[in-house]
Formats: sequence, C-alpha cells, structure tokens
Amino acid sequence: MHGDWVTAIASIIAAVLGCFITYVFDRYRATKKSLRFIVRPPERISQELKRHGTFIEVKIGDAILKNLNVATVTVRNASNVPLENISFDLVFPGDHPVALADRVTSDDKLREAIKIDFDPQASPTNKRFTISLPFFNKGETFDLKTFYDDPPDAPRIECRLADIETRIETAEEFRAKEARGRRTAMIAASALTLLSAIVFMWSLVADLRGRQREAEIARRVLEIQRSSPLPPGLKPDVPKEDRMK
Repeated sequence: MHGDWVTAIASIIAAVLGCFITYVFDRYRATKKSLRFIVRPPERISQELKRHGTFIEVKIGDAILKNLNVATVTVRNASNVPLENISFDLVFPGDHPVALADRVTSDDKLREAIKIDFDPQASPTNKRFTISLPFFNKGETFDLKTFYDDPPDAPRIECRLADIETRIETAEEFRAKEARGRRTAMIAASALTLLSAIVFMWSLVADLRGRQREAEIARRVLEIQRSSPLPPGLKPDVPKEDRMK
C-alpha cells in the first residue's frame, strides 16, 4: 500500500513536470516579436574634468559647449524571429542647439544598414532623430551613442510598430529584471531537484519496507514449519494480516 501512494505521487509530479515543459516549449516555439530599448544614464564628461580644476570647452562646428553630455541607448531584437522595416525616433528633451547621434556595433553590415535621419532646419527644441533599418535579425544588438549640450536629460525613445511589442527600460530596470529572472530559474531548478530527491527516497523506503515484510513473512512461515511439521502437500496457514500486505 505504501508503495502505491508513492507511485501515485511520483506520477502526479511527472505529469506536472511534463505539462510545464510542454508549456515552456510551446511559448518558445510561438512567434514573438519584441523590440527592447535600454536607456543608460547620461555622463557629463566636461563636468568631470572641471572637478579637477581643468578649464575645458568643446567646439562642435560653430558652437562652443561648456558641458558635453554622452548617453547610450542599446537596441536589441528580443524576438525569436527577424523584424522587418524597423523605425523609431530618438528625441532630446529640451532646447539643444547641438545634438549628435551615431550607431555603434561590431557588425559592419548591420552598421551600414542602420540609417539616422534628421532635419537640420528643425527647431532645436526636442530635437528628433529617426532611426530605421530594413530588417533586424533575432538576437542582434546595437548601440546609439549620443552627444549633446545641456540640459543633461537622457534622450527618450518614441516607437510605435504594428504587431511588435516595444519595451523601454532604464539600465537599472534591466539589471533588476535580469537578476529576478536568474533567481526564479535557480528557485525552480532547486525545487525540481528537491522533489525528485524526495520521490526517489520515498521509493527506496517503500522498496525497503516491502522487502522487510517479505522477509518477516518468510521467517514466520519457517518458524511455523519448524514448530509444527505438516503432512506432505499441506501448506501452512499464513496470518490474515500478512496475506493482505
């Protein structure tokens, strides 16, 4: 009886694990279109140098900047399929007479495919750059490196694409999400390992108890035979409780 309920529990756990694996596999196989942006905090390069008593001015074209800010936006295709005709805007909040953007990637072909367009005659307020590329392979990543004058607010992303999920995160949010994912995976793996170990130990205990019962029955039968020899062909009477086990 003990072995039966252990087997039942093991079967239930196996069924749950099977359903979970099937669910994960179906989610992985299903088409998912997702574009992720990670906006990193700006760095005020000129200000860092001034703290050491160094006077510095940056000249870009005819403009002289007292403060130069650098910010990076990471763009990643988080889909399990390539994305086509990608386009989004990079906007610099505030009044920025000087604002530059460039794409950074180790893949030369990807870099050539990324186009950055802007209107040089547009107002410096909320200056806008349009980034586009004909296709974006799954797992590919590139950075947009931006340089601009004060105010030092980080650039923002404006993106609206049909049937594509857009996620815009700060670097802190991205790191926190990755940490939560790792913790969840570790907890799930530990729980599965613990359940497997428990079922295995229960199976060993059930098997050991079964063998002990068989040995006890054999011992009692042997004692009965020794204490009261039976005529040839007559079997000893085994106690009812032992027969039920």
